Amino acid sequence: MNVLGWVMMPVLVLSGCQTMPATNGEALLDPDDRASHLQVEMAISQSLGVNRLVLARDAFARTSLLTLERRVALQLDRPSLADRTEGLPEQYRLLFRGKKPQSRICLLQRVRTGEFIPLIDVSCRPVNPLPR
Repeated sequence: MNVLGWVMMPVLVLSGCQTMPATNGEALLDPDDRASHLQVEMAISQSLGVNRLVLARDAFARTSLLTLERRVALQLDRPSLADRTEGLPEQYRLLFRGKKPQSRICLLQRVRTGEFIPLIDVSCRPVNPLPR
């Protein structure tokens, strides 16, 4: 391998890891785990560039896919929404990496962009139990 090949290999490997980490599958949250729920809310808020986002308590509890639609708040001086654009819905998928619960890492994937967001201190479980 030539010198250019040795220089480019780490760049290609690192860029591939950032765009599509290997995951074991789709995951769910425990609806009673408020700390994990808050971490997910904060991660999605940062990803969307909004100050505060409130998700339903059962978000990611029954399905690994969450669809968010932007809503424009009505203003008293402009009550019609006819001239406003709400934008496309955003979807996030909850995934996990790692087979053992103690070493499992939860990730959010922003479906439209392919962005992966690692979730620190979030507990998730596989949608389908892993074979032993």
